[in-house]
Amino acid sequence: MKSQNLNLGAYDLISMSILVTDICSTFIETYDVNMSIEAVNENWFIDKVEEFDLDPIDQVALVQKNNKVIGFLLPEDLNSGEMVIDSYQQFEPDVLLSANTSIIDFAQIVSASSHQLFFIIDGNEIVGWLNYKDLNKAPFHLCLMSVFFELERSLLYVLLLTPKMSFALLSSEAQLRALDLYKKKGWSFSNQGLPYHYNLLECTTLTDRIKMVKRLPFVKDQFIPAIKNRKYFDLLINVRNEIAHPGLVSGIFELIRKEDLWPFIRWAFEVSRQLIDYYRDKSKHQMDNHLK
Repeated sequence: MKSQNLNLGAYDLISMSILVTDICSTFIETYDVNMSIEAVNENWFIDKVEEFDLDPIDQVALVQKNNKVIGFLLPEDLNSGEMVIDSYQQFEPDVLLSANTSIIDFAQIVSASSHQLFFIIDGNEIVGWLNYKDLNKAPFHLCLMSVFFELERSLLYVLLLTPKMSFALLSSEAQLRALDLYKKKGWSFSNQGLPYHYNLLECTTLTDRIKMVKRLPFVKDQFIPAIKNRKYFDLLINVRNEIAHPGLVSGIFELIRKEDLWPFIRWAFEVSRQLIDYYRDKSKHQMDNHLK
């Protein structure tokens, strides 16, 4: 039987241990406020490119006065003004993030923000910068996969309440795929040569599990309202496939708009919660009936 420890352990362990410092970028340089724009341009677009072979456009620089950081420069800021003091930008309070900010908290912040650029503070020092595109990196992909794992696990728990009924809801083609994987895993067969459905359900895909749960007669019309959101389920499958097999599109953010990112993650949690609540309720009823 499956473990009854249904806390969101994988997500908690992974997402809260990955911080914004794991995906942020360092600054190309720190320039004094009294430097000329001509000197900055030469250092930024010639010296740094030759030294590090980096894309000069995708960079941010800090600006200091009397050895104290007072603002920042972007490449477009170097197109006007003669001196750095005429061109630099000041920090706004809501773009400053603690170095202890988790990557999942940053996803929530950036999804709801109109700002494109954020800065990381560690103590009294600004140590890096990041934007929405930095979430299209392996650490955040790992966080998303932990969210998807919790949802996939929750789907499986509900299906295991009625293993034979659940598996029968799949197409014959999907059943054959699951049976082939069952054999490859080396799981045993009954004396009648039949697979055990409890293990057979482990061999189904995320898409299969979504279809089965939606088709269960005692689930589809009540108890789990979030499961009706076809848009997010389709997005879930596409994003998961892109992370597992990169290159299907140009990145997960071709699939998810910035403003949809946090609502999508929140929905995945809500589906998981509703599925687990339903599982716990039905398991209790099954146990109560068994003891009668």
